[in-house]
Amino acid sequence: MEHLLYISMILLLGTIFTFIAKRLKVSSIFFLVLLGLVLGSLDLVDLPIDLLTALSTITLVIVVFDSVATFKMTDFVKLSFPALRFVVIFFVMNLVIMTLATKYLLGYFSISIGFLAAAAFSALMFGIDETISLTVLGNTKSKVAKILEIEAVANSPFTIIVPLLLLSLIDTNFSILATILQFCLSIIVPILIGLAIGYFTVFFLRYEHFQDMAYLLILASTIISYVLSGLFGYSGVFAVCSFAYIFGHSKVLEKEKVEKQAAVIGQLLIILVFIMLGSLIASESKTRSAEQLIAGTILFLIYLIARYVAVYSSFPGFNLKERLFMTFSVPKGVDVAVVILLIMVNYSGPEIMIVKNLALLFVLYSIVLGTITASFGKWFLE
Repeated sequence: MEHLLYISMILLLGTIFTFIAKRLKVSSIFFLVLLGLVLGSLDLVDLPIDLLTALSTITLVIVVFDSVATFKMTDFVKLSFPALRFVVIFFVMNLVIMTLATKYLLGYFSISIGFLAAAAFSALMFGIDETISLTVLGNTKSKVAKILEIEAVANSPFTIIVPLLLLSLIDTNFSILATILQFCLSIIVPILIGLAIGYFTVFFLRYEHFQDMAYLLILASTIISYVLSGLFGYSGVFAVCSFAYIFGHSKVLEKEKVEKQAAVIGQLLIILVFIMLGSLIASESKTRSAEQLIAGTILFLIYLIARYVAVYSSFPGFNLKERLFMTFSVPKGVDVAVVILLIMVNYSGPEIMIVKNLALLFVLYSIVLGTITASFGKWFLE
């Protein structure tokens, strides 16, 4: 009962702060994290990490499903090549530059971290959540906003799979061939699982007498896709993506109603996750050393420089303000939050603590910067 009371109060406060954010025409995520920071600083949040991880995982499943199912393929076809080219360029640059910078900058501050842990941190920081930017911009037809949306959908699976795969290799016999094979299987197997369950679910949803339980069937099938991939030892994000793609491009009765229900449930869970993420940031800040704070701040600046170079090389036709908008629009979302929680539950050791600490610092910086950038979004994109 105590945990239920905590969750109810957090949802109530989060709903109030979300309403305030909408009135101020800014992203609610910033206010939710800020609320979590306050509650965490006062030690007013006390939920088991396992429960929080489970709720975050369900949130991730619903958010990924909603993003892919409602994604417009017309925009993807128009912008897919330049957007995906940027995703690949930025992923490579981020992984190489940030790994080296993390390894040697922390070493300069006498903080020991291995290459695999540094690479895992770099891969984790690759992901973005375009929600903050698009909340303020609304239904803009800006090419930059559409590219950010494609980027967020495209990089989410890799933000989850790559860091966890790299961390699992620490203290094991590293083999390049085995790692490549494992990475390929972590994509192919979940996609096949999602496609199979997706076709099976859509088959039943075409019949009218299943409409009363359509959303429950969709939610259960989506979670089954995710969990079943996990039972095979792979991340279920690709399974959810392929499942959502089948649903989004099929002729199903009451599809819009199901998508609206998914958005509502997802919003409630997002409120809970980001408040709890804010409380984690507050609690971890108490154990963060001055050296880690300085190193983390410098690393974030290096990260922004690497992103600007990737934007500049990928979109030479953009003007300076558009490049800066894309560079600063780097808020971390639910996928990064879930991976941080999974790391806290499943991994331990000094290097893991450093990765978690730096990741939470990056989350805070990125959300603040993303919110400020979004507030001036119309000026950047005018």
